[in-house]
Amino acid sequence: GYRCRNAGHQRSGRFACGIDTAVFASYTITQAGAYDVVSYTTLVGDQNPDNDTAYAIASVFEWVEDFEASNGGFVSDPAAGAWEWGVPTSGPGAAHSGTNLWATVLGGYYLDYANWKLTSQQQYTATENNPHIAFYHWYDIETGWDGGNVKYSTDNGVTWLLLYPVGGYDGVASSANYGIPNEECFTGNPAVWEAEEIIIPVNTGQALNLRFHFGTDGSVTYPGWYIDDLAGLGLTVGISEEPGTAGIAVFGFAPTMSTVHRSHVPITYSTTAPSHVSLKVYD
Repeated sequence: GYRCRNAGHQRSGRFACGIDTAVFASYTITQAGAYDVVSYTTLVGDQNPDNDTAYAIASVFEWVEDFEASNGGFVSDPAAGAWEWGVPTSGPGAAHSGTNLWATVLGGYYLDYANWKLTSQQQYTATENNPHIAFYHWYDIETGWDGGNVKYSTDNGVTWLLLYPVGGYDGVASSANYGIPNEECFTGNPAVWEAEEIIIPVNTGQALNLRFHFGTDGSVTYPGWYIDDLAGLGLTVGISEEPGTAGIAVFGFAPTMSTVHRSHVPITYSTTAPSHVSLKVYD
């Protein structure tokens, strides 16, 4: 909190001000969810308290894929010369956590005429309306020409729809971009690790796939796009119900940070009627 003191006199028509810092007791959220956070000050005689209020969304995620033990079930298209999983030797020079991540290129610069797709082969199933994903990324991309964005599909990859991060993208790819022409995207040169959060507009029970889509034009290349620590809220991972199967209700698991590295994870399911069940687990 901040407080502007009336020092008892004016300098050039303005009150002299100081800054006070308020220290609050720490608070730990123990249940996963998305929370509205409001911070405000209450000042004696303040005629406009609205401009002393800040709003934010804080999310506590149910699971995190750090890409350490595996590539997280993502596949690059094209299979060679595009997205790479492993230890970066350029760009940020290190993963956001651990050692492994996904990158447009682990060492060097990306290529011209890229139409590179990093797609989840496993499906995610929404356990609530409007689930959230979040991830950390580092990017250094030719501003306004090249770029990357995030998409989702609810029909097994036939149709892909653009997802919008909270706060939006920072540009639009050129019409000369070979992969994502005229699409909103991450572009430019912040070259720092940043967190992004995305709300996916699907309802409970819908299955979906995710895609990180990167495209470039025909000249000028940079280190590229690096992605790490993908997290989910309101999504199960790696288990889905086969469409058209009557009388079946299958419930997957939502691993937490304490379970994703264990060799045994409990999976629970139930049926609404006696039925033949096929349970498929994708590692």
